[in-house]
Amino acid sequence: MEHTRKTVLSLLFLTVVVSGCVNGGMDTDGPEAVEIQELSVTPTTVHESSSTRAVLEASNIGNIPGEIEVKQDGDNILTDRCQDMFGLEDFSYTAPPQSGSNGEYELDPGDGMRFVWDLQQEGTVPLYDLDCNMNFQLPFNYTVQATSQIQVKEDLSVEGAEELESQSSSGPMLAAIETIPGAAEQASTYSIEDDDTITVHMQLQNQETEDGYGTGVVNVDSEALEIDASDELRNGEDIEDLCEIPEEGLTMHEGGSELITCDFEVPEDINGPAQIFDIEISVDYTYVRNAGTRSVEVTQRG
Repeated sequence: MEHTRKTVLSLLFLTVVVSGCVNGGMDTDGPEAVEIQELSVTPTTVHESSSTRAVLEASNIGNIPGEIEVKQDGDNILTDRCQDMFGLEDFSYTAPPQSGSNGEYELDPGDGMRFVWDLQQEGTVPLYDLDCNMNFQLPFNYTVQATSQIQVKEDLSVEGAEELESQSSSGPMLAAIETIPGAAEQASTYSIEDDDTITVHMQLQNQETEDGYGTGVVNVDSEALEIDASDELRNGEDIEDLCEIPEEGLTMHEGGSELITCDFEVPEDINGPAQIFDIEISVDYTYVRNAGTRSVEVTQRG
């Protein structure tokens, strides 16, 4: 399916959720989601009033579908094309059949996308050569969730559940939940008789890739971060009063992380000798992948 001068690229992948992990232990699927297969500008030497073509091709190498939105002229992908030196003759892209329409597409694992910009040199070239560094990036929109079960017993003599469920997410940004052990010294388990507070740590981390620092930056809007907990843990209070949620948005470079701490009171009344409660964090974020830079030299004819 061929499209011309359509609208922007933003990529949505739900990260893989790994279940059955206890107290923060996890088996993640790695931070990679999209593989850049081609990034080129041809020719790399351009004479006055001649043309060059820029191409970016990438594939979904994750395990789940991703939603792509394409902006006009692909200006959010080819973010700098030296507009004072080059005019845009044409922008087009290809997407798999039946993947979507009107600039919004869903890529299944293994599907690819290809973007092409035809550029023409404009303006007078001085006696000396001019250099143009064209910058490419891929902004991905993700939603991730992490959950954890917490067990509260009447006292330490109660057996309760031997294992509690915990789900962590992977992808460019990892979301995970872990608890500070109570008197029971057992993962996510507390006693009404011996504990007063349940301290929960929620970690958000921009995972490192093989390409190293600078590959991608994670931006989190504070309004797109939600924490929820069982009513018994909240005890009528707002989550904002129980958790240290950042008031402003977060920006995390490769390897950077943010720790959110929540303190819940141990419920005084539970349903039976032991009861299990739930905690969840959900985050919408943008991962801006640095796709690379390509240089073009502009020279006079002759």
